[in-house]
Amino acid sequence: MLIIYDVTRLVSRRRAPTPTGIDRVDFRYAKFFLDHQEYETHYILQEGGRFFVIDNKTFSLLIKTFEMRWFKKSDSTILDQAMNQGIGIFFSYVRKKLQQTNKDILNSEYNGATSYKALMEKFLNAKPKNALGGRVKWINKLPKVLKRPILFLAGNIYYLYKELRSSKFKAHKTPAQNSAIDDSLMNIIKRHRNRDIRYFNMSHHGIDNINGYADLVCAGVGKLVFCIYDLIPITFPEYVRDGDADKHSNRLKSVLSFAESEIITISEASKKEIIQFAGNYNLNIPPIHVLYIGVEEHMLAKPVDTRNKFDVYSPYFVYVSTIEPRKNHLLLLNLWRQMVEEKEELIPKLIIIGKRGWENQSVTAMLDRCTKIQNHVIEISGLDDDELIDVYRGAKALLFPSYTEGWGMPLVESLALQKPVICNNIGVFYEAGQMVPEYVDVMDSAKWKKTILDYSQTSSLLREAQVKRLEQYKYPDWTSYFDKFEIILKRGMNK
Repeated sequence: MLIIYDVTRLVSRRRAPTPTGIDRVDFRYAKFFLDHQEYETHYILQEGGRFFVIDNKTFSLLIKTFEMRWFKKSDSTILDQAMNQGIGIFFSYVRKKLQQTNKDILNSEYNGATSYKALMEKFLNAKPKNALGGRVKWINKLPKVLKRPILFLAGNIYYLYKELRSSKFKAHKTPAQNSAIDDSLMNIIKRHRNRDIRYFNMSHHGIDNINGYADLVCAGVGKLVFCIYDLIPITFPEYVRDGDADKHSNRLKSVLSFAESEIITISEASKKEIIQFAGNYNLNIPPIHVLYIGVEEHMLAKPVDTRNKFDVYSPYFVYVSTIEPRKNHLLLLNLWRQMVEEKEELIPKLIIIGKRGWENQSVTAMLDRCTKIQNHVIEISGLDDDELIDVYRGAKALLFPSYTEGWGMPLVESLALQKPVICNNIGVFYEAGQMVPEYVDVMDSAKWKKTILDYSQTSSLLREAQVKRLEQYKYPDWTSYFDKFEIILKRGMNK
């Protein structure tokens, strides 16, 4: 088996101080293939719609840098320098190749074919042709001042169209230039044409490159494996940026257009939505494998830190999430303001962990200007895993009122750390939470407030009941994740 692993997203994230959820999955796959030499793997990057091979040495440096920076919290300065130098050389090569390709596309003329450049010059320099005057009689009735320019444009465009459609105008690129595959990758595929060649893309980056994937299949790649995390931009377009729904729809259509496609997804809920999407558009439904994202082992193994880094001594709750409309921070902020206005006897703290995202003006206005909650709500961003664990461990519970999720990693992390969760009652949270959390509909704000205040009490029976349920929780880990992945991988090898 030969693996072609797409690292476009990972390379684009090379300066990121902390990883996102997709970063963690992409990193884990890349490291898996680097560590398992039995799978011959070549790493590629998409640029300008084309696939380029990045050398293993440079990519290994990138993965080691991420490991040091994201997970081990060690100084990665020396690795950073070497990695950036290697990637700089790589992109110089890519830019040179793209410039040459664009030049060849513009000027190429072979086997009697006319190039785009030559054809356009012919069009612009041509004399007026009365190609349509006899066919569209009303043109002849126009004043000369209008008639002549219309005849020129219409006539010349007509002849341009005829020449484009004629056999005289052949492919404007050579066969090699027609491909989205760079020479270095094409040579690898040719050398291993008789092997089981598989392409992997574990991010959403570039998966709408349908022409590129068609070229990979034509060249000899037998399987295209994609990770589709969720369909939120399609199912809940009101919670994403304008245009993201169409963009994500095009990604899905690209993936589902190939009989060679295979999908890995992160929940049964996402699998169901992928199947429904394919049915709506009468597209191929490929094999879909559900693998639950693993909890980072170093998070569970971290020693307990008794120091109070954030000066929070009263009972507190935590919400870990980017601040954006879908995450429903407004529910919590309004509840905390209500607690203050109603002069509740014990008002717990709320710690919001996450960077500010898009279209969150109402939330940021409350965080910045609502004086009633300022002594009760703390906003923090940029925490590493160790700092996040310390906040989890001191909390009464994780709050998760999100309207929709593909999985819900903070929920899983909190439960893995034996910390209770109060969350929305959406299907994927039942799947991820295994019926352990306190499920409360976000439409019932009164019940949310009542549950939070109950959990704040030392003698909370509700909280004690969930703590008991936590003993049965089985969190997903990366070891079992890749054990299942290898079964899927080797099943394909034996076909």
